[in-house]
Amino acid sequence: MPSTMQRALRIVDLAARLVPARLRDDWRQEWHGELAAAADAERESPRRAPPPLVRYALGSFSDAFWIRQREVADLDAIDDLRHGWRQLRQHAGFAVTAVGILALSMAASVTAFSVVSQILLRPLPYPNPDRIVTVWERQIATPGKLDVAPGNFIDWRARATSFSQLAAADPYSYDYTGGDRPEVLKALNVTEGFFDVFAVKPLAGRFFRPDEHKKGNHQVVVLSARFWRTHFGADPNIVGTAIPIDNLPYVVVGVAPDDFQPHLLEDAPNDRQIWAAKVMEEYEPRIRVSGYWAVAGRLKDGVSIEQAQAEMDTLSSQIETENPRTNKGVRASVITLREHLVGDVRPAVGLFTAAVFGVLLIACVNVTNLLLARGAARQQELAVRTALGANRWRLVGQLLVETLLLASVASLAALVLAQAAMRGLSTALTHLVSWWSAKRSPTATFTASTRLGSAWSSACPAGCRRPRSSA
Repeated sequence: MPSTMQRALRIVDLAARLVPARLRDDWRQEWHGELAAAADAERESPRRAPPPLVRYALGSFSDAFWIRQREVADLDAIDDLRHGWRQLRQHAGFAVTAVGILALSMAASVTAFSVVSQILLRPLPYPNPDRIVTVWERQIATPGKLDVAPGNFIDWRARATSFSQLAAADPYSYDYTGGDRPEVLKALNVTEGFFDVFAVKPLAGRFFRPDEHKKGNHQVVVLSARFWRTHFGADPNIVGTAIPIDNLPYVVVGVAPDDFQPHLLEDAPNDRQIWAAKVMEEYEPRIRVSGYWAVAGRLKDGVSIEQAQAEMDTLSSQIETENPRTNKGVRASVITLREHLVGDVRPAVGLFTAAVFGVLLIACVNVTNLLLARGAARQQELAVRTALGANRWRLVGQLLVETLLLASVASLAALVLAQAAMRGLSTALTHLVSWWSAKRSPTATFTASTRLGSAWSSACPAGCRRPRSSA
C-alpha cells in the first residue's frame, strides 16, 4: 500500500498537468517542498499539525487552475480581443456599417450555397438514386417530353429488359369523408411495383401486393406520412382499418416514409396524400394517342442509362411499325429522376450562385476600403505603439484579431438572416423539390468558412498596409 506521502505526491503530479509546461517543473518542486514541510510539521508538533497530507495536496488543483487562468489571461490574443472590442464600441458607426455589409453578403452567400446543396448536391432520399429513371414519350419532330399513353407503357413493360422495375402513376383525386368535413385528396393510382422502383420501406404496414391490382381487391390505399399524422395522429393501428373514400371502404395497408414524394407529374407538382392500387381497365391497352401517365423505372445493375435509351429507341421503332396510325414519330426518352426534377433550374441556380458570390466579393472589397480608411485615422496610435516597441507583425496580428471579431459578429447576424431566408425558401420550394429540408442545410459550416474567408480577405490588405504607413 502506498504511503500517505506517496498518495499526496501523485495528486500533485496529476494537478501539474494543468500548469503550463514552462512553469511545470518549478511548480512541482515547490509543491513537493510544501508537502515535505507539512509532513515534518506533523511529526514535530502533532497537536498543531496542518491538515492531512492528502487533503493538503488536493489544494494543488486550485493553485494549478489559477496559474492556468492567469496564463490564458496574459495571452496577446486575449489582450487583442479586449482592445478590439473597445475599438468597436468606441467607433459604433464604423462597426455597424461593416457588420451590416458583411452580414447581408454572407447571408446571401450562405442561402445560395444551401440552395445549390439542396437541389444539386444532396442525394435523393432513396437507395441508389442514380439507378432511378423516368421514361417519357416524345415526338421526333418536336422537342420536349410528353406524358405516356397507357398502351405504350404496357408494351414497354412487357418487352424492355433494361429495368428491374417499370411502373406507372395515374393522377387522380378522391373524396374523403372520414374527417370533420369532406376533403378532396390528391392521389396517384399506381401500377404494380411502383414502390419497388424507389426501394423505400413503409413507416407502418406494407405496400401493395400483386393481387391487389385486380378488380375486387383494389380498394386499398397507402397514406402519406403527413396525411397520417394530421388526420390520424400517427396511430399505427390505422393499418388494416377501412376509411371512407368515394363513399366506399378503402383499407389502409401502409404508410409511406416521410421523404417519399417523387413529384413525377409536371402538371400536378403538389404532394400526394394517398396512393391507390391501379387496376388496368380493358380499354386502356388501346389508348396510344393521348398520354396521361407518368412512368418511373429502376435500371438493372450493370445497365447504363445510354443502354436503356438505346433499347427504348428500338422498342419505339417496333411499336411504331405495329401501330403506324397512332405511334408515327413517337419515341421514348429515358432521363434520371434528378434530371427530371431539377434539370430546368440548373442554369438559373448557377447564375444565381455566381451573382451572389460576386456580391460577397464586392462586400469584402468595400469592407477592406473601410478598414483602410479607418487605418489612416489610426496612424498616430500605431506610430505611438511602434515607438513603444511593438513590431510590425504584432500590429498585423492585433488588426487581424480585430477584423476577425468584426467578422464573427457579422457571421452571427448572417446566420439569423440565412435561417430566416431558408425557412421562407422551404415553404416555397418544398412543393418543387421533394427532398428539400431547411433543417439539413449546411449553413453553420459554410458560414464559418465564409466568415474566415471574409476576415482574411478584408483584414490582410488593410493590416499589412497600416503598420507600413504608421512607420
